[in-house]
Amino acid sequence: MSVNPMIIAGFDPSINETGWGIISNVAPDDSHKVGTVLAYGVISGNPWMNKSPMKNRAGFIERGTFDAIESFTRKHLVRPCHCGIEYADDEVRKGRHWRSLRKLEAATWAIYWALIRYGFTKSEITMMEVKALKRSKRGVVKSKIMTARDMERLYAFPTRKHGEALPDHVTDAINVAHATLADLRIGIARRHGWDVKKQGPRRRSGATT
Repeated sequence: MSVNPMIIAGFDPSINETGWGIISNVAPDDSHKVGTVLAYGVISGNPWMNKSPMKNRAGFIERGTFDAIESFTRKHLVRPCHCGIEYADDEVRKGRHWRSLRKLEAATWAIYWALIRYGFTKSEITMMEVKALKRSKRGVVKSKIMTARDMERLYAFPTRKHGEALPDHVTDAINVAHATLADLRIGIARRHGWDVKKQGPRRRSGATT
């Protein structure tokens, strides 16, 4: 069965080190994976970056985001069809200092405007609450996200060197891309009248094409 290729970029914003990852829902023929991690990296600052004004640091993140997308597009001759940016929900924000939140907002909007400047529309950019906290009877617990080992089981890493450890920011960025891809699939299923609660594209009763 043929699969329509979807290439998704995910970003984990941070004013010091921003992680990014680009995935595809198409896996190599000889693997039992659900997709491929095409590229990933970290946009990091120089040793003097922490002493520079917030505006300069955000500008560095913006330029790095633009360059990451541009280099991927030139190498693969295709642009990601959608982008996801990690966005902390209200429960996560409650435990952070206002200065930390200010830095996070600066990095988030630097990524956003870099994508807009590259040519993405607002509808092609999604703010994803990947690390959303859920309340339970025992208190607040963090929702489950993929670990690096989980990613190795689900995705092929053709560009990854043997034994190379994924940085935390890259792991989070791939989680964002994975969640964005899942969200897009649900949207496509609903538009076609498929039952998203069941496994596979099964039409709901009374659905029209």
